[in-house]
Amino acid sequence: MATAYPRINVATMFDEVVRDCGGVVLSERLPQPRFKNADYVFHFEKIVCELKCLTEDNLYSPANQLRTQRLIDEYYDNGRIESREINESNWTQWPQELQTKIYDVTTRSIKKRIHKANTQIRETKRELKLDQYHGLLVLANDGIISLPPAAFIHAAFLVLRRGFTEIRYFIYITANLFTAIREAPIPALFWIGFDLQRGPKMDTNFTNRLRLNWERLVCRKTGIPGVEEELRDIEGFWKARHIDPSASSGQRRYRK
Repeated sequence: MATAYPRINVATMFDEVVRDCGGVVLSERLPQPRFKNADYVFHFEKIVCELKCLTEDNLYSPANQLRTQRLIDEYYDNGRIESREINESNWTQWPQELQTKIYDVTTRSIKKRIHKANTQIRETKRELKLDQYHGLLVLANDGIISLPPAAFIHAAFLVLRRGFTEIRYFIYITANLFTAIREAPIPALFWIGFDLQRGPKMDTNFTNRLRLNWERLVCRKTGIPGVEEELRDIEGFWKARHIDPSASSGQRRYRK
């Protein structure tokens, strides 16, 4: 029988992690800010950090379905694709520009969150006179089941490379959303970090400390034993799909 584990509050738990790592939770220092502030500051590491939790899966909303169908109809009517049906076999054969346009429609919530995070990091640096600090974005997928991990990350990269220059480093995490990966005996949770190569690289000692504190706290709060492993099967990761978290009997974290 599957064990149902408690759902955690990602924002509350990340606040705790930040405090444990010597960071400042700005909502505790700026109860009534006059600007669009980021969530956290790490003064020793000179980092301004924003956490965005995405919970609403609107891929199949009527508006998004209509926009997507119009794009498909346009390319089909012009003879550039052979079918109006989207599936895993024909998706890779479609023109890259059509894939990008569909990504733009189906990942609008990711784009909006990244745009807002970039603004919050910029205004926090300006208002608190932290010009030499670097921006860190943590994107927590806390409910978008329709986008597999690889698709979610790819969509974020498509947005980030369009000029959101305040964000130097990006971390993708899951906490309540489990994933099945081939040859993995237990469902997975993720913490995967990416350096965007804008200026100095993020200190791996700092990001590793954040990760370890996060993993230990999730294990303690949920009662799920943690098994940490490196992500080596890239093809398996691209084919990974989300599953019902209540079906999980354990967790495995992958990092990059």
